[in-house]
Amino acid sequence: SLTRLNLHVARMAAEHGVLALVDSTRRGKEYPDSLTRTVPIWCAVLSAALLGKGADAASFLQLPSWVPPPERDQIARRLPRLVAKLASAIPSSELEAMAAGLGKGSLKIVWICPQDLLETRLAEIRALREAGCPVVVCISASRLGDPKEDRQLQSWAYIQGAGDDDEAWAQRVGATPQRFWAHSEEL
Repeated sequence: SLTRLNLHVARMAAEHGVLALVDSTRRGKEYPDSLTRTVPIWCAVLSAALLGKGADAASFLQLPSWVPPPERDQIARRLPRLVAKLASAIPSSELEAMAAGLGKGSLKIVWICPQDLLETRLAEIRALREAGCPVVVCISASRLGDPKEDRQLQSWAYIQGAGDDDEAWAQRVGATPQRFWAHSEEL
């Protein structure tokens, strides 16, 4: 969809070199689909539109290893159409400026969940940065566990989809990317 291109997110990844996205999902599932399907498709489409110049759009697709091959193939087949749609919706001067900001490296993804060894993931991020690639770090705040057991440990329950639409609440409380970066060290 061209409704939410989130180009500002790509610009921030290019400017800062690393960008973290955090999401969660229901208990018993390690990663939400947003981090394992939506973000990889977004990164592939943007990278192909900005840097592809004749390359196969699927070559920019990075999906976690647990995404089944038939689903991976279905996503890859849709990419050329999505790239063309994006390229026709954005002025070429803006695409060129964004491509210059990315440099030679396409957007790369590193997934992190609570079960991961953080040192391993940080080494991956450093290696990608050294290769000149902006990195989108997809952090899952989800914890694998038994919902019945979890309910006994805390008085609250996760409500799927609650608070994930920043347009519904962020503006009212003054939550902006600029404000985040101004206080990122504290956070």
